[in-house]
Amino acid sequence: MASETTHRMTTVSAQHIIPHLFTMFVATIVLVAIWTLASWIYNIYLHPLAKFPGPKLAAMTKLSRAHLELVQQGSLYEKLSQLHSVYGDVIRIGPNELHFSRPSAYDDIYNARNKWCKESDMYLGMSVTHKISTISTCEYSQAKKKKDLLTPFFSRRSILDLQSIVQEKMEEVCAVLTDRHKSGQTSNIRGVVRSFVLDTITSISFAQSFGAIQAPDFKLSALLSMDIAMPIYRLFFNFPVTRSVLNLFPFWFVELVGGEGLRGFSQMRKRVMNQIESILANEDLLNAATHQTIYHDLIPLCLGRRGKDGNTTGHLDKYDLFEEAWLLIFAGTDTTGNALTVGMVNVIDNPQIYGKLRAELEKAWPSLSGGAPKYEELEKLDYLKAVVKESLRLSHGVVIPQRRIVPSQGARISDHFIPGNTIIGVSNQFVHLSPILFPNPHQFLPERWLKQSPSTMTVSEGYNEELADADIVAFSKGPRSCLGINLAYCELFIAFANLFRRFDIKFDKDLGAKDLIFEEALTAHFVGPDLDVIATPVPYIQ
Repeated sequence: MASETTHRMTTVSAQHIIPHLFTMFVATIVLVAIWTLASWIYNIYLHPLAKFPGPKLAAMTKLSRAHLELVQQGSLYEKLSQLHSVYGDVIRIGPNELHFSRPSAYDDIYNARNKWCKESDMYLGMSVTHKISTISTCEYSQAKKKKDLLTPFFSRRSILDLQSIVQEKMEEVCAVLTDRHKSGQTSNIRGVVRSFVLDTITSISFAQSFGAIQAPDFKLSALLSMDIAMPIYRLFFNFPVTRSVLNLFPFWFVELVGGEGLRGFSQMRKRVMNQIESILANEDLLNAATHQTIYHDLIPLCLGRRGKDGNTTGHLDKYDLFEEAWLLIFAGTDTTGNALTVGMVNVIDNPQIYGKLRAELEKAWPSLSGGAPKYEELEKLDYLKAVVKESLRLSHGVVIPQRRIVPSQGARISDHFIPGNTIIGVSNQFVHLSPILFPNPHQFLPERWLKQSPSTMTVSEGYNEELADADIVAFSKGPRSCLGINLAYCELFIAFANLFRRFDIKFDKDLGAKDLIFEEALTAHFVGPDLDVIATPVPYIQ
């Protein structure tokens, strides 16, 4: 009898609870729908940015960009260019975001005076642990404390002292290319230059090369994994929670589910962390380094001691060090590697440019048996310098708008008053591909940077007499500009000089600049065919 009563009570309870749960579910859906609709109406008609033109869908929700990048796999730059042609030089591309097309707006936003915060969704997506690096720290005051620790290491004086390491890695590249030519092998030029840059940044920063140059066919698994991982940034940017979820899993799990493609990525993570843990366990290992590394200033802060400037920057741990090291690897490899790729491909593809560069290098470096010129000598060569600048211009550095947050009092940008707390940005491509600054902007024309225009070249063909170095924004500008600019320039000059002086290089097949195709992740993600070249060593003449 008691069990029947219990059964009836359970049945009655279920009969009452289930309808209530269903009612609550329906009510929740209705409330969410009402709230969403209300937010759309507010964003379109009442939001402080309602007066700025742009597509209604972008004003309503951030998901419009996610659809473009993740579903359509489209180009943000092309989409922004189309929108600017319709709506003007300032457009609303999100509920609380504006984009500017005028190059002058770049100077209004990214300058030494503005200590504006970075927007978190863009930069936190770069982190791979629960900590953040100098690059991904959004608050300027906090980022400055971290950047001040590393700035002396990457200063021009420091890089001049460390340039022998850059040349040493290039000597290694040239030796491998020579051996490959003897055995009749071609080389993927992008793999060559990225291997050089990765081994250089790791050797200089950590006194530990990753051995990419010696990897078979210049295909170190870590570099291949970086190529696979880079497009994932689009997912992290549009849905930041995915990064947090992924970071919950240990390295071994990433290797297990990621397969061969991400195995090198995980192995690289472990290698960096193992070095950090070893140094923390035995600080004497720093004394064994052949030169100063980034750890010499950072490790003492992890061990509770003050830095040279007396600034503790808070308590650092091994994850703080890992983030700094990890971002240096990614930022240093992708940006400089892309610039070298763009420059190499375009010079090889244009015999006239190749001839001018080679002639200048032969004059400055007449005998290959005498050793390579130093960086300080190379940067005085006008045509080589022009090739470097043009390579940076057409590789862009970061290819998506670097988002900043307008301070609460608002700001005037490109002759428009922008309300406080608005997310703003200008894509580097809108500066580098501006026909006002760079006539025929899509053409690789080193001559545009020369002080004296050749008589055969008109302004319409690409020469701009008033062109200034300030129009190169591949390293960004202002207080949050790239920390590694001096090292990048050193790598570019040394790599171009050595490769084009010591080798006759031509494409293996019907390849050229037309095959230099990239998608936009954070930096350019090249998706075209392998750019194989035949690199024939130039005979040494005493």
